[in-house]
Amino acid sequence: MSNHSIQDWPVAWTVDLGPLVRLQKRLWRGAFFTGLGVYLEGILTFALATEQSLSPAAIAGIVAILIAQLFLIWHPARLLVRGELVHRYRIYLGLAAGFVLAVSVGSPSGDARVGATVMAVLVTAVTAWAAAAMMRTASMLRPQLKVVRDHTVLLESLSFRLSDFLTTRRRAFGGEHSRWVVLATGALGTFVAVVVTLSLALRAMGLRPASPVAQVATLAAMFVFYMGLRRLKLSAAQLRARDRRPPVLILRQFEDDFLESGRMSFGGAPTFEHFVAGELNRIGPVVAIGRPGERLQPLGASRDYLSSRDWKGAVVTTIDEAALVVFVLGDSESLLWEFRKTIETHGKRRTLIIVPPLGDRAELARRWSGFVRASADLLGAGLPAELPASRVLAIGFAGDDAVMIVSDEPGRSRALLLRSRSDHRLVFRLFGRLLREDIMSPGDLKAFLEKTMPIITAST
Repeated sequence: MSNHSIQDWPVAWTVDLGPLVRLQKRLWRGAFFTGLGVYLEGILTFALATEQSLSPAAIAGIVAILIAQLFLIWHPARLLVRGELVHRYRIYLGLAAGFVLAVSVGSPSGDARVGATVMAVLVTAVTAWAAAAMMRTASMLRPQLKVVRDHTVLLESLSFRLSDFLTTRRRAFGGEHSRWVVLATGALGTFVAVVVTLSLALRAMGLRPASPVAQVATLAAMFVFYMGLRRLKLSAAQLRARDRRPPVLILRQFEDDFLESGRMSFGGAPTFEHFVAGELNRIGPVVAIGRPGERLQPLGASRDYLSSRDWKGAVVTTIDEAALVVFVLGDSESLLWEFRKTIETHGKRRTLIIVPPLGDRAELARRWSGFVRASADLLGAGLPAELPASRVLAIGFAGDDAVMIVSDEPGRSRALLLRSRSDHRLVFRLFGRLLREDIMSPGDLKAFLEKTMPIITAST
């Protein structure tokens, strides 16, 4: 296995997303904990108010503080690129101190006041570090961000909008709201039925229903919702009939359909393909060829199932119509044929090779060497024949030159409440923007990044 660093590669161009990955993680972590701080302040206020430990004037003042805090921390990515984050978060911290003061002044004197004040200090102190960390990051990046002439690319990469998320999920069902209503109704009905049934059964046995009843009912409702998603999922042909945008075609080895979380995503993280399809739906309806003999579509790309005689012709036709063809790195004979046919009929500009997050590095190294060596005449001489020591996320193209997209940041956040795949998400969002630009060479790519995202670079 190769131990060469990026600097040892003589020809290949690389884009290091590590700084952008770290920035996005810090933004999301800061947004989560500052929002949590406002939530905890609200919970404490509610608890004190119900115990009549706060005066009406103090409650009114605290409500105004909470609303102002939410307004100040809303959309931190936009605040960052506009250079407003440090100023806004200073005011946020000042209002947190005002919250503590309002709780103290508005509480009855004596032990009640001391207890309420201590609780208010603890609530604000637990999350204040997140705001301070965000301010420090913004101050460090300010010189680089001041020279950015077009902030839209950074905002597309760093922002999370619930409306965009819901739009992509709705598009995956052909834009039909009725399917989501059916799923939600079925899940809710299952929850109620399980709660009632278990409660009656426990009472019949002389036992008192307890909280596990609701937990079991929730698991049953989640399972019904999951299976409903799969059963109501549109085929690739049905999805394309409803979504007229040029499709995004995912080509992979069939064993990668359930990569990362086993055969079912129920009860765990979604499959890698499910995540990929959710991001790529921003570009077009995401389609794939289904595994032969598969009875029910998994979550992710919508599938068409083909006979063994016509699959090559159908693949070539979809390749020709696609806005983007995405390969999950592998070395099977059929995948290598599909890649060669894609380059021959579709060109390189709208082709992206994703390096999957395999836990077995030896398996990933085998796939890399097999794919690169078998496709050397198409990829060019710049890519190393063996898997580099640095973490490669994807391979794209600038003109005829291959560009490795790498990251020096560890792959997945381990925090329980902040699990994300920021690295691959940024690959898809950056590549989606590059599709709209006239990038004909690595020089064009480097100039584009210097203009829009100077915290990352393209280099040999």
